[in-house]
Amino acid sequence: MNIRIRTSIIIAPILLLSLASSVFTFLLVLTLIFFIVLETNLMLTDEKRKLRIILFFFFLVPLYLIIIEWVEYSAIINSILHLIALVTGILLIIIGITNKDEKISDRPQFSYLEGRRFSEFLLRESSTLFFITGVASILLLYESFSDLKWIIFPILTVFVVDSTSYFIGSKFGKSKINFLLKLSPNKSMEGYISGYAAGILFYLFINLISNSLVTEFYINFILALFIPFLAIIGDLYASGIKRNFGVKDFGLILPGHGGIIDRLDSIVITLTLLSLVKALA
Repeated sequence: MNIRIRTSIIIAPILLLSLASSVFTFLLVLTLIFFIVLETNLMLTDEKRKLRIILFFFFLVPLYLIIIEWVEYSAIINSILHLIALVTGILLIIIGITNKDEKISDRPQFSYLEGRRFSEFLLRESSTLFFITGVASILLLYESFSDLKWIIFPILTVFVVDSTSYFIGSKFGKSKINFLLKLSPNKSMEGYISGYAAGILFYLFINLISNSLVTEFYINFILALFIPFLAIIGDLYASGIKRNFGVKDFGLILPGHGGIIDRLDSIVITLTLLSLVKALA
């Protein structure tokens, strides 16, 4: 856990500096997308990985970012794509776990998708779309320094949810949910409930002591209920992808954290929600 904390302390200033100008913000998003593509090259041969990287970075990613920067691309469209990718991924994760061969239950990192090429392809690409559209929400949320709270509030709330869930779950967690055990066996109901409650209280508190994201209290209250919940959904979603592909971490770039995606899973879904709220507010 100490390694995770030290890594977070190093990462936080980098993220804040990346929001110093639109150029740095764009480079941050581009860098995160680069790692997303690398870390979602799951169950591919070296040759296919190289082909996929070329396809994304010479065609798909440039086209996507050009559309965001220079074409009428709204947060609504981005949120719809994000939601489609999320729902598709959840359905495939459920199918994969439901069809799990009980004979290999002693191998927790066994790929549930082995032999199911189309499901494997669809889950890999839908998860990539989920994370890319989620990260791209930063470009839709952050236009000037006055928009910083739209980024900081959800990130801090997610941090509180994750930290509280971890500490309470590891100390007092006893109750388990059978289905969720297949996704994240170390998590407990005590951890989820405490993390969710702490996230609600923290979000309301941070909006109380500073300028609220939106003026209407009822919208802030709804966001307080939804952001911690979506953070938990994002964490379970990423766990389901890893479980279905038979990997422990998406990558090894961050000491104590795993891959970049392992740190984005709970954040991107909340950023996408807020980009939609900001656009409609």
